Amino acid sequence: MLALLLLLLLLLLLLLLLLLLLLLLLLLLLLLLLLLLLLLLLLLLLLLLLAGRAIGSALFPAASSRLLRLFRSGRPSGSVAQLC
Repeated sequence: MLALLLLLLLLLLLLLLLLLLLLLLLLLLLLLLLLLLLLLLLLLLLLLLLAGRAIGSALFPAASSRLLRLFRSGRPSGSVAQLC
């Protein structure tokens, strides 16, 4: 009778350990999903920045070419008023 109770307790402990392992695996999967979501958000931000730069240079070509010349010349002493 005592051996049966010990066996039952051992099985219960194994089941608890299995549940804990499953919970840990679920937490790891959730963390991986969160990391993937963060990566997608960063990719979307990069895409928006690139699209904003392309739209800005298409709408204001003179200002963008002046900005490009200013940054390529290595003289960032020009003010924003001179660019406009």
